[in-house]
Amino acid sequence: MKHVLIVDDNQSDRLLTRSLIEKLGYVVNEVFDGDKVDHALNLFIPNLIVLDLLMPKKDGFKTLEEINQKDPNIPVIVLSCAADEYKDKVLALNARACFQKPYDAKEFMETVKRLVEEA
Repeated sequence: MKHVLIVDDNQSDRLLTRSLIEKLGYVVNEVFDGDKVDHALNLFIPNLIVLDLLMPKKDGFKTLEEINQKDPNIPVIVLSCAADEYKDKVLALNARACFQKPYDAKEFMETVKRLVEEA
């Protein structure tokens, strides 16, 4: 079974993202801040992480760096209201894709499926 971890402080955004990913048949786990990712990665290694950038305790930039240190082979999609502004930076930090909220659900789901199946 393929697993996706969603990291986003906004509950409604997590619910929307979860519903789209579950339609693809993947198991979804979620955490509400970047400071919870390390604990989640100690429990399981996801096939994909969907990461927000702007979170209160640990932002997505620091979280992305830590994910890369732990396992640089885990693909990460950045999904954020600030994605366009920071696209070059997150891609340089090894994110595989970057979507600005609000985003095209079909394109997002296609990217999720491609990255999960490649992992």
